[in-house]
Amino acid sequence: MKRLLSLALFGSASAALAAPMTLPAGTEIPLETVTVLTSKKQVKGDQIPLKTSEDVLLNGQLLIPAGTLATGQISDSRVTGGFGMNGKLSIAPLFLVMNGQVIRLIGAAKSKNVLAADTAVAIAVVTPIISGHSGVIPVGTKINGATLRAATLAPAEATLASPAATQTPP
Repeated sequence: MKRLLSLALFGSASAALAAPMTLPAGTEIPLETVTVLTSKKQVKGDQIPLKTSEDVLLNGQLLIPAGTLATGQISDSRVTGGFGMNGKLSIAPLFLVMNGQVIRLIGAAKSKNVLAADTAVAIAVVTPIISGHSGVIPVGTKINGATLRAATLAPAEATLASPAATQTPP
């Protein structure tokens, strides 16, 4: 009897917690890179893996857990050049998939190694064959993403108690 009561309570709690919620357009989705990105290897248009760096909550309900995978894209890449010209790398979040639903994202992050103009002139005078540094975005670089459009989602499974935790042994 206790087991049936526990299952019945779990079922009603799940139904109450799983009511869909609308994540408004422009909701902040904190993201971070999961691999090192460099202008030596990545080119404009490459898709790159990202992940959420924090839980996304709405009215206290977990909608997108930290660690949810997302996809971004290299939006600009420039390799190093002569005379100390540094590389440049920019990325933009594209989307994440939550409960089978694609959620479009907006935002950007970039890395640009900057060399002072007087340093570039001095290098050019002293050594004519010198190259700048590659643009690098390290693992864990924070990206301020946001939802492009409103999305209706059920609260994430992490907010629901597992059936095993609510059942009592027979």
